[in-house]
Amino acid sequence: MAKPLAAKRIYIVPTTHWDREWVMTFGQYQIRLGDTVDRVLDLLDLHEEYCFLLDGQSVVIEDYLEIRPEQRERLINYLRSGKLICGPWYVLADQFLQNGESTIRNLLKGMRQIREWGGRPMGVGYVPDSFGSIGALPMILQGFGIPYASFGRGRPYWNEALPHFEFWWEAQDGSKVLAANHGYGNAVYLSYPDIWSDIHHERAYKPDYAALIEKMEADVQQQLAHAATPYVYLSAGIDHMEPRETLLRLLERARGQDGAAESEFVLSGPEAYFHAVAEGAPAANLAVYNGEMRGSASEPIRLNGTLSSRLRLKQLNEEAELLLQQKLEPLYSFLHRSADGPYPKGVLERLWRLLMLNHPHDSICGCSLDQVHKDMETRFDDIMAAGRYLLKDGMQKLAGRMQTRHPYRDAVPIVVFNSLPYRKTAVLDSLIRVPRRLAGEAWALVDGEGKQYPARIEIKAVKQKDLESVYMTHEQLIAVLSKQDDESKPDDACFTVVHVRANLSDVTGIGPSVYYLVQEDEVIETAKPADEGWIRIASGSSIENEYLTVHLNSDGTFDLADKANSIRYSGLHAFRDRAELGDAYEHKDQEQLELEEYGAPAGEVQWHIGQVHEGCYRAETSFPISLPARYDWASGRRSLTTKTVQVDLAITVYSHSARIDIEAAVDNLCKDHMLRVAFPFGEKTDSIYAYDHFRVMKRAATSDHFWSDEPFQHAVYLKNESRGISLFSKGLPACQAKTAGGQTELQLTLLRCFGRLGPWAGADHPVPGGQNHGKHVYAYSLYPFGTDADGEIVREALNYAVDVIAESADPGASGRQLQENFSPIAIESEGEPPHLSCTKLAEDGSGIIFRLWNPGEKAAALISGLKCGESITVTDLQETPVCRLTSANGTVPVELPAFGLFTFKLHR
Repeated sequence: MAKPLAAKRIYIVPTTHWDREWVMTFGQYQIRLGDTVDRVLDLLDLHEEYCFLLDGQSVVIEDYLEIRPEQRERLINYLRSGKLICGPWYVLADQFLQNGESTIRNLLKGMRQIREWGGRPMGVGYVPDSFGSIGALPMILQGFGIPYASFGRGRPYWNEALPHFEFWWEAQDGSKVLAANHGYGNAVYLSYPDIWSDIHHERAYKPDYAALIEKMEADVQQQLAHAATPYVYLSAGIDHMEPRETLLRLLERARGQDGAAESEFVLSGPEAYFHAVAEGAPAANLAVYNGEMRGSASEPIRLNGTLSSRLRLKQLNEEAELLLQQKLEPLYSFLHRSADGPYPKGVLERLWRLLMLNHPHDSICGCSLDQVHKDMETRFDDIMAAGRYLLKDGMQKLAGRMQTRHPYRDAVPIVVFNSLPYRKTAVLDSLIRVPRRLAGEAWALVDGEGKQYPARIEIKAVKQKDLESVYMTHEQLIAVLSKQDDESKPDDACFTVVHVRANLSDVTGIGPSVYYLVQEDEVIETAKPADEGWIRIASGSSIENEYLTVHLNSDGTFDLADKANSIRYSGLHAFRDRAELGDAYEHKDQEQLELEEYGAPAGEVQWHIGQVHEGCYRAETSFPISLPARYDWASGRRSLTTKTVQVDLAITVYSHSARIDIEAAVDNLCKDHMLRVAFPFGEKTDSIYAYDHFRVMKRAATSDHFWSDEPFQHAVYLKNESRGISLFSKGLPACQAKTAGGQTELQLTLLRCFGRLGPWAGADHPVPGGQNHGKHVYAYSLYPFGTDADGEIVREALNYAVDVIAESADPGASGRQLQENFSPIAIESEGEPPHLSCTKLAEDGSGIIFRLWNPGEKAAALISGLKCGESITVTDLQETPVCRLTSANGTVPVELPAFGLFTFKLHR
C-alpha cells in the first residue's frame, strides 16, 4: 500500500458560485451580485495577497458593470493584474442541454470578452456545478488551448483504474486535458463556519479559529488519501456567497501553527493548483479516462431528472440554436461571400447572447422558480421573432440576387436554400410570399429543366402592398386583419402567401436552388416527372413506399416493415405513463407495488389516411387516454379520480425516404405523472447509442422498472447484429432503453410533471408551472437501418432537424450576380462524410469560418469551389491561424483524423 502523501502546498481558492437566476429572479440576484463584488473589490484593496475567482463565467462581470458602471476602472484593473480571476466561459451552462456548437460559442464569447477588458481568461475548463460533463469536453478545451478541466459532478467510479482526484481526461480523437474532481465549496467553512445558521449573526464573524484549523487539517489529510500529488485544493466559497475577511485571519493563524512550515498555504485560483499538479503528473503516473462524466450504476449522478424538466424550454432552445447556427449564419455567410451582401454581425451577436443567457444549468435544466422560466421564454420569443424576421430579410436579399429562367409563362421563381454541406433530397414545407396576386388553385412545382416535383401548393392569403406589409413576415401577413385584397388594384400591387409542401431531389449544398410555381395546365404536356420513387395506400390501414410499409393499429400504435433489411417492428409509439413523486431535479417512483403504466386509448382508434401530394401520405388520428388526475399523497397511491388527456397524432411518409415523421400533441390536465412514448425493438440489446456533442456515446440499456433519463442530441438508436432503428427528435433530449420480457424498447420522454422544486434547491419551493398543464406539441422521426454507420445516422438526423428555407424571386436574368443551383463550396470525403457544425463570419470579419466534425476513421477530404485569390487556413477554435493549406485550381485537399473537430477559415 502506498505511503500517504504529506501536503507540500495547500491551494485555497476564495470564490463564489453564481447562479444568475434560480431560487430568485435575475433582477434579485443582480442586486446581491452588486454587494458581493463590491466586497470583493474592498478586500482586494485592503490585502495585497488576496485574489478572487468570479466563478469561471464572464457574464458575472457584465451583469455587475451594468448596475455599477462607476466601478468599471477599479474592477478592470484587478482583472488585468490577475487578482480577479474569471472565465473562460461566458456562462456556466448545462453541457448536455446546449449543443456542441453552442458550447464552443460559450467559450469563444467568454474568452473574447475577458480579453477585451484587458484580462486573461483562466486556463481551466471550470465546470464546478454542471450536472455531468460531455465526453467531447477535452477536445473542445484543447481547441481553445485550455490544458486543464475542473469538475464537480458525474465521476464514473473510484477504483484502481481511476483512484485519484487527478487524472488525464481523454476525448475520442485523442485530445487530453489534466482533470481534477474537486468541484467547489469543499472548504466553505473557511469563510462561513456554519452555513446552516444565521450567517450575519455576530458569532459568524468571530469563529473558533482553532477548531476551523483542526477541521482543515483533517480535510487536507482526507484529500491526500486520494491525491496523486502532494498538492491540496480547497475551495472557500459556495452559492452566492460574499467573501469575508475571516478567511485571511484564519490563514494567518494557520501559518503560525506548530508544524505549519511543512506545508505552504497559498491563496490562488485553480490554475496555479493545476500547474503544480502538472509538474508532478509524470512521476505520479496518472490514470487515463475516456468518456463522459455522468456517474455509473454504482455511483449515479442524481440530477438527471433535469433532462426532462419543463421540456418546452428544451424544444424552444433547439429551435433557437438551429435558427442561428444552421439557417441565419450560413445564409448570411453565403450572401457575404458570394454576392457581397452585408453580414448582420451585431444583430446575430445580440441573439446569441440571449440564447446563452438561457443556458446556465439552473435555467435550461428547468429547476428554477416559475418566474425564472417565464423570463426564459421571453428571451426565446425575442430570439425567434427577430431571427425569423432576419431570415425573411436574408432570403429576400438572396432572391433579389438570383438569375432565374422562364420555363413557363408567368412562372414564379422559388429560391430554396440548403445550409448543409451536401446535395440532398429534402422536404420543403414553407410559407412563401409571392410579390403579386396569384389566381386559380391548380399550381405545380418544376425546376429549370422542366421536371415536375410532387407538391401541394395552397394560397393562404392575398394582401395589399404598402409600407407596413412590405416589411411583414409571412406569418404576420396571413394573420393581419387589415390589408385585405382589393380586386380593383393590379396584380403587382398585392402579395400572395402560399403554403408549399413538396419533395425535392438533388438540392444544392450550402447554397440556393431555383424552382418555379406554374399553372398546372401549362405543364401537363411538357413536364417530366422528377425521379422521386413511389408511395401508395397499400390497404385501408397501411402506407407503403419502396423502403417500408407502415401499418396502423386500432390501439393507436403502428407496425413498421423495413423492406431493405427484411425486418418488422410491432406496436411502435405506445404511450407509457407512471406516477411522478419527484421534483425538478429527480424522478421518484412509488414505493408501493403500483408501478403499472397507463397509456392505452379509451376505445378503438380510428385512423384517416390522406394524400398531401403525389409523393406524401399522412395518417391522422385523435383519441383520449384516461389517466389518474394526481398523486394522492395521503393514501400513497395515484388517485382513483381520472382525467381525460387528449392525444392528436399524425404520421407522415414520403416517397423518397425511409424516414417516418411523427407529430404528436398532448393536452395535459393531470398532475404528478411522467408520460413517455415507446418504440419496441423486437429483440434484446444491451446498449443504446446516442449522438451527443461531436461523439456517438454507447450506454447500457436498463431493466425492469428502473427509471433513468439519458441525454442525446438529434439522434438515438438501438442496434444489434440483425437490425437497427433510430429515433430523431426536435428538442426532446431525454430517453431510455429498457429491457423487459425478452426485448428492449426505446422510450422518449414527453412530459415529467411535478409541483415542487426539491431539496437540491436548498429551500424547497412550490413550482406549479412544473405540472406542465395545457397543450404540448412534439415532433420526432423514426429511421430504420441495417448497417453500422454512425455517421450516416447523424447525417440523416440533421437532414430531419434542419429544414431547407425558401422565398420567391422576381423573374430576372443577366443583371444579377448568382446563377441557379450555384454551390459556392463543396466538401467531399472518401469515408463517412464530415458534418458541418457552423458556417459563419470570422470573429475578425476577414473571412468565413466553417467547422467540420469527422464521425469516423481518418479520412481524406477535398474542399473545392475556391475563387481566384482565395485560400484556406486551418485555425483553432479561437480562430487563431495554425497553418495555411495549399490549393490547386480552387481545390484544397485536407486530412481529417478520426473523430476530430476541424475549423477552417476561407479568406482572400
